[in-house]
Amino acid sequence: MARQVLIVDDEPSIRRTLREFLRDEGHEVLAAAAAAQAIELLSQRPIEIVVSDVLMPQLDGVELLEAIRRFSPRVKVILITGHPTVDSAIGAVRSAGGDYLGKPISGDAICRAVARAARMLDLEEEARRHRDRLESLVSSRAVAMEEASFRALADNTPSAVLRFDRRGRCLFANRAVERVLGIAPSQLVGSAAAGLGEKLGEAVGQGVAEVLGRGDSWRGAMALPDGRRADWLFFPEWGEGGVAAVGALVAAGRRAGEADAADPEESGQEPA
Repeated sequence: MARQVLIVDDEPSIRRTLREFLRDEGHEVLAAAAAAQAIELLSQRPIEIVVSDVLMPQLDGVELLEAIRRFSPRVKVILITGHPTVDSAIGAVRSAGGDYLGKPISGDAICRAVARAARMLDLEEEARRHRDRLESLVSSRAVAMEEASFRALADNTPSAVLRFDRRGRCLFANRAVERVLGIAPSQLVGSAAAGLGEKLGEAVGQGVAEVLGRGDSWRGAMALPDGRRADWLFFPEWGEGGVAAVGALVAAGRRAGEADAADPEESGQEPA
């Protein structure tokens, strides 16, 4: 799906190159030479993904990331740096559910990073739809009917859907779990999230614990045991006593070293 992407870099040649790579993938791409210009564009346009250099005059990429988190937290940020060991940049972007790339950047690398960000946006939108439907069910139907409707809804979504109780035990896994993760749902139901490391990766327990502890959504990219990268989104389901359950949506990519499939759509427009 085509997205609105903003490139932020003080070097004109890098802006042009990255813009061409992403326009070829069908995205609408804008460009800014400084963080202040980027913030102005973000206030005017429905930008969904920002690709920014870390080292820039005045406001740098990390400061831009922090500004975006304050006024537009849904926007995904990908930081680029010639020093990929800069802990401050890496830590900041990971805590925001973003990504980072080291220079020099290939066309494949930037396109894969933007595709991952777009996939995370899709997961978050799907989670919002799930929450809206569940809230509607809670207000209008009995609990038993709510549960039956939840399962029917989850079994008709293409993403893997998992549900954990407030103790972190898996209550439900939809049919897509076997297709997306290669694991039969029966192997997960009844297991504690903290004990699913061998099947799904150690960070699953962390995601469930974060939501139960903070009562807020938690997202991130995790490596599955078979080498594939998976984009996870954990979100709370509220009950009378607080967080009653934790939902998880996951989309798994290809194994490390394999190219992600691209779905080019209509071309974006380059700003004047």
